[in-house]
Amino acid sequence: MRQPVFPENLYMCDWCCMKNRMRVCSVVVCSALIFFGFTANARVPKVCHDAEKVREALEQVRLYTLCIETGNLQKKDLARSYYNRGLNYHELGEFHSSVRDYDKAISFDPNFEYAYNARGNSYYDLGDNLRAMRDFNKAIEVEPRLYYAFSNRGKIHRKEGRLRQAIEEYNAAITLKSTYVDGLNNRGNVWYELGELQRAIEDYSKAISLNTQYFYAYNNRASIYYEMGDYHKALQDYNKAIENDALSDEAYTGRGNVFRKMGRYSRAILDYDRALELNQANAEAYNDRGNAFFSLGENTNALQDYERSIELNPAGDHVYLNRGRALEKLGRFSDALTDYDRAIALKPTSSKYNARGNGYYSRGRYTDAIKDYTRALELNAEYYYAYTNRGNSYLKIGNVEAAVRDFARTVELKPDYADGYNNRGNGFYAQGKHSQAIEDYSK
Repeated sequence: MRQPVFPENLYMCDWCCMKNRMRVCSVVVCSALIFFGFTANARVPKVCHDAEKVREALEQVRLYTLCIETGNLQKKDLARSYYNRGLNYHELGEFHSSVRDYDKAISFDPNFEYAYNARGNSYYDLGDNLRAMRDFNKAIEVEPRLYYAFSNRGKIHRKEGRLRQAIEEYNAAITLKSTYVDGLNNRGNVWYELGELQRAIEDYSKAISLNTQYFYAYNNRASIYYEMGDYHKALQDYNKAIENDALSDEAYTGRGNVFRKMGRYSRAILDYDRALELNQANAEAYNDRGNAFFSLGENTNALQDYERSIELNPAGDHVYLNRGRALEKLGRFSDALTDYDRAIALKPTSSKYNARGNGYYSRGRYTDAIKDYTRALELNAEYYYAYTNRGNSYLKIGNVEAAVRDFARTVELKPDYADGYNNRGNGFYAQGKHSQAIEDYSK
């Protein structure tokens, strides 16, 4: 999705956004043309001024090409023309062409800091972080106050996992320009990745205080509130995000997830529907709508959504897990186990081993179920569901002592878990310890 262009001229920046439980960050170039002056530069051909007046990138490329081909431009003006055409090539995703134009711009003006910064962005989008960093460094060498070049260096550090260095770069950018909302937003994203959620919220909140229509900070802060379980605040922020960008499928998906967590499944489905109207390739929206259908007991609809999500993103490990659960509900146990196998192969987690264990349990394969519950606990020793489920499996094979140990561990981890006490009561009853069983049932 194209992002709005900020009114400030002569810069390129990186923006990141995240949605619901994961960070989905994309670097977007925001740029503005360098304009030719009518009085100070009256020699510039009319076509060059015409190029400045159009907004469509392909048409600007055509007009700047004509401008360059007039042969009536001085070096500085040639540098500007190549730079401006390069911006439009970048906008069109033609990064090799944009690099060639920035090369030309720099050849005519070796101290053209904006061209170095812009070329760095194109190299970044080509995956050449080394050349991108060299260009950002050069831009800062030429103009040490070029705050967005510091921000662009930050995005490279962040991409390569040097999060503390990324914070330092964003700090430098914000120090140079305290009202730099993109820098605050991007630094908030890095704080999030470092697990410092409160600092992330502070940066997003500061960005919002500077620009009350800043979609990205609302969307990102909503995501953190969602993760923290503060669904009321998350809903407020998603509402503001949608108010400022009614065409964001990410925001509708995020808000749908909030409604789903609040138990408002039908309302959530309306938001997922809207997200998919805006972007039919939104695999997560299909998955999340499937979850809402699943919660409503509409397992056939859920299955259809999970299948569409997998078509769009075959590497979505969590979707195989969800589809497996829907298949179980529909009585397709073998297919469900196949999906659990795929989910685990892609990314083994406690919840996936637990789910496959449940599948084995439902088929009477209690020994296989115990192995999966044990593996789940090896990955997360505090996953109390796995203790409960393994305990029930032990009961099925007559190992009452092991079952009671697992149920005891369950209530130790989750003292308010009624099923845990009920299950341990069953274990005590099987051992003939009736008074202890009654005590657990009473709890």
